[in-house]
Amino acid sequence: MLKMAMVLGVSALLAASAAEQKQNEEKVFHGAAGGKLTIENVFGSIHVTAAPGSTVRVSMVKTIEGRSAEDVADAQREVKLETSEEDGNVKLHVKFPCDCCGDNCCGGNHERHYQVRYDFNVQAPPGMRLKLSTVTDGDITVHGGFGDFQVNNVNGSIEMSDIDGSGEAHTVNGKVRVDFAKNPTGPTSFKSINGELRVGFQPGLSADVHLKTFNGEAWSDFDETVLPSNGGHWTGKMYSRDQMTGVRIGKGGPAIDFDAFNGNIYILNRGKKS
Repeated sequence: MLKMAMVLGVSALLAASAAEQKQNEEKVFHGAAGGKLTIENVFGSIHVTAAPGSTVRVSMVKTIEGRSAEDVADAQREVKLETSEEDGNVKLHVKFPCDCCGDNCCGGNHERHYQVRYDFNVQAPPGMRLKLSTVTDGDITVHGGFGDFQVNNVNGSIEMSDIDGSGEAHTVNGKVRVDFAKNPTGPTSFKSINGELRVGFQPGLSADVHLKTFNGEAWSDFDETVLPSNGGHWTGKMYSRDQMTGVRIGKGGPAIDFDAFNGNIYILNRGKKS
């Protein structure tokens, strides 16, 4: 909640920005299949693509906007990109002043008159696990055979293609679209408050699926068996109010949850011919 308030306050403050600086930078790290790639952003986008080898290549654009040249200088001094690599794990964290817990970590009187945006474009080895997050003014896209994932956005969409693992893809204001190269084998969830969920699975999917949408409908390309449930009903479309509706696809299997408050849910068979 504090971070969202910070985002809104800085955005309003810079409506009439007087100074801007843009920088391009590249970094190279050692990654490995099974290792974890973590990117924690605040303003801006994240794009990750699988590439052969054991190298994580990061290209980034850093854009600073302020009311004056002094504000831009403050941003250069105060906002840092922290990086680390260890045992095939790579982490990038955009650190703002007062990037800590509690209301009094900066004495309560630290004001900023700038905005710093990072846009990341990353190539990483297939099989890496992913932990990606951003807050505002940026989408997250992933392409390639990555493993388990934790992808979170607030004001932007999530798009992932040819994914091998299990995990979560959650946003607040934006759509979620995921296509699997291999069906998930562990618990997996998709969520958006204001946006549709569109997820494509491979033929032969077996899963226990739970769905909820308040102002939307749900469709599935697969045959389902309705599971015992306290809410909603399923007739080829699903209507639910506040509680999950459960359906079993195939013989059942890992739990896959869909939660769209103001959006439709599409469970697609990637092998189905249109």
